[in-house]
Amino acid sequence: MKSIDKLFIMDSEQKELIQKISALCGIKQDIIKQVWQFTIFNVLLQLLEDKDKNFNILQIPFFGKILLKPDPEKKGSFESFLALNPNFKEIISSVKSGNETGLISFFQENFINKVLDNFVEEK
Repeated sequence: MKSIDKLFIMDSEQKELIQKISALCGIKQDIIKQVWQFTIFNVLLQLLEDKDKNFNILQIPFFGKILLKPDPEKKGSFESFLALNPNFKEIISSVKSGNETGLISFFQENFINKVLDNFVEEK
């Protein structure tokens, strides 16, 4: 099995996460999985295009950036550093402090209202 094939084998935690997202949002699990696969594939293509750079910055939408740089002590290895998107970091702080009103509003506007609108349009 090629290493790229191994990358897209989901363990139980990944399956559970995709199931939770699907159940919460009403989006098919296969669609969620494909979006993540193509996101990762795009990141790997970016690495391939910039393989000779001294460092690489990988961007994960909404989440943040990952800096990869060669590990000077281990040939062929690299170090990674995470920089969270400032907005994501702010939301995390808000949620950790018990302020869930933004989450509730987002869910209401982006999922519940859309489902209700689609239901009304179908009638």
